Amino acid sequence: MGIVEDLEALRLFNEKAFELRESRFTQMASHAETGITIFFGPEKPIEVERIGPDDEALKAFLLTFRFFVQDNERCSIRNVAAAYERLSVPEERKDLVRKARLDLNDFLDQPTFMKFGQDQVFHRRILDVFLYGNLAHSKDDKREVLESWRATPGLWPIMYNEFVFVLTTCLTIIGWFEGTNRETLEELKAHLPPKRVYTLPIA
Repeated sequence: MGIVEDLEALRLFNEKAFELRESRFTQMASHAETGITIFFGPEKPIEVERIGPDDEALKAFLLTFRFFVQDNERCSIRNVAAAYERLSVPEERKDLVRKARLDLNDFLDQPTFMKFGQDQVFHRRILDVFLYGNLAHSKDDKREVLESWRATPGLWPIMYNEFVFVLTTCLTIIGWFEGTNRETLEELKAHLPPKRVYTLPIA
């Protein structure tokens, strides 16, 4: 890939990051009351109530979020990190990108407080199950796990809330990339063609 393609990938990354920040999901997830409340008492079954983004807001968010995690998209985090290795930018900036990607993977590889038998549930597992079990795609093995979570009394709102937490943390790290991209695009803007503007003919 050439410098123009790499810079276009950075520009697309930032456009999609802006869409995520301005989404209804992000507005709902950042509300102070977002989270879960557990109700219990003597001779009363445990009830779990979740407050936060609804299914419609989540699905709309994921349509854009997938651009960052699917490597057939030129602006995926992996592809943008690879672009920085090719671009003529200060090594310190490349280190920032490497660290942001490392921090993201470190977070995804951290365990949640959830455990099924001897199996610890990790953030990456929650992301995979929700993203590929139904919401963005449908893979049989992931869908089976997702449906088992949904069918377990009291578990679904907890796992849903964990998924919201994973997405908002990913969005924070995407923001780190976005700031670095902005600096790079400004520095190398002479190599970029102007953005195309499409107009509809007036009848």
